[in-house]
Amino acid sequence: MSMSESERTLLGIVDDALQTYPLDPAPSSIFPAVMRQIEIQRSTPKFNLSWLDYALSGFVAGMAGLILYFLQSISLPPHWPVQMQNDIFLMGQGIRLKLNQFQPQLPTEFYIVGLILLMFGLIIFTRKRAPLVRVTP
Repeated sequence: MSMSESERTLLGIVDDALQTYPLDPAPSSIFPAVMRQIEIQRSTPKFNLSWLDYALSGFVAGMAGLILYFLQSISLPPHWPVQMQNDIFLMGQGIRLKLNQFQPQLPTEFYIVGLILLMFGLIIFTRKRAPLVRVTP
C-alpha cells in the first residue's frame, strides 16, 4: 500500500503539530492517587504458599538427599560399566524372547495399560483445584 502525496503531507502536518504542541501539566490530584495504587500493588503478594507446598518440597528434597546418600555408600566393582552393558543387553534379549512368546496377547495388554494410564490421567488432571486468590492487606 503506497500513500499518495496529499496523505503524506497531511500526516507530516499532524506529526509536526503533535511534536510542537505544548503539554499541559498533569492535575495535582493524580500524583498521590497513582503513587498510592503503585504502593498497593507493590506490597501485595501475588500468591500464598500453603503448608502443603512446603511439606511436598521438603519431602522431595529429603528423598533426593537420601537417594544421593545411599548411592554414595554403594561400592561398585571396577568393571561395573562393562557388567552393566552386558546386563542391559541380556535384559533386552530376555524382553525380546518374552515378547515373541506372548505375541498374541500383546495388543490386549497394551490396551489395558493404556486404559489404566488414561484413567489415571483423567483422575489426576480433571480434579478441581482451588483458584488462586489475590491477598489484600
